[in-house]
Amino acid sequence: MVQARNLHDSIDALTFSDERQQISDLVCRFVEKIDFGRDLEQQLHVYVDCRAAFPNFDNVNEKLVNVTACLAMRAHALVKGKHTRKTASFVKACLAYCHITIPSIEGFYRRMPLFLLCGRVALFNQCIAQADTFFTETINAIEKVPAQVVMQRSRRSTEPLLTEIVKNLVAALVIAPGHPQEGPFFLTKRLLNVLGEYSWQSGSKAKISLYLQIARLLCAYGQKKLPYHVQAVESNDTLYAGASKYVSWRVGD
Repeated sequence: MVQARNLHDSIDALTFSDERQQISDLVCRFVEKIDFGRDLEQQLHVYVDCRAAFPNFDNVNEKLVNVTACLAMRAHALVKGKHTRKTASFVKACLAYCHITIPSIEGFYRRMPLFLLCGRVALFNQCIAQADTFFTETINAIEKVPAQVVMQRSRRSTEPLLTEIVKNLVAALVIAPGHPQEGPFFLTKRLLNVLGEYSWQSGSKAKISLYLQIARLLCAYGQKKLPYHVQAVESNDTLYAGASKYVSWRVGD
């Protein structure tokens, strides 16, 4: 930790980009090697220290989010999906850490996959409110995606990245429970609204592909039993089974 911090603190405005990248990669490798065995709480404490020690590296913050999400899944594996009050609190602490860290990372193309990853981790750990928050953040990020970005000194369309993110998001929305006040499809309706505001290229195949994906999502909602579930999570087919409002929205929209 001391050596990694010294490397981080050696960076200044005159540091070459290649050297900065090398130091960032070294610190990421250090973060990957942190392991306290079954003492997951101590490991999370060290990740908190790392976030404070290396604030100038987006790569390191991205790595910290990934390893913290993995830490939550390790807790899930240790209890075999049956959380106690203590392990559930620990997972929520991991998710809170990720929720604070992700906005500090520059670039929507980095933040969006991390929000989606954490939403899926939250759903797997039966943290429904946290999952809704991360999925909402993913959808809100789509609203701010420009039509094109400059990457590696060339201007590129953001449609391929957007397509990948939305397809993975839709797969998670199949089993994401509805909201008690906002309704069973509040995330899906929000996603449709955001996609409608995106600046698609003329004759975009990506747009057609995504709307077909959402059509598949609606078809899945129309089934009495969803194609897959998460352990201990009640999805819409259980929460709204046979409810007249659920069926009418499903058919009418």
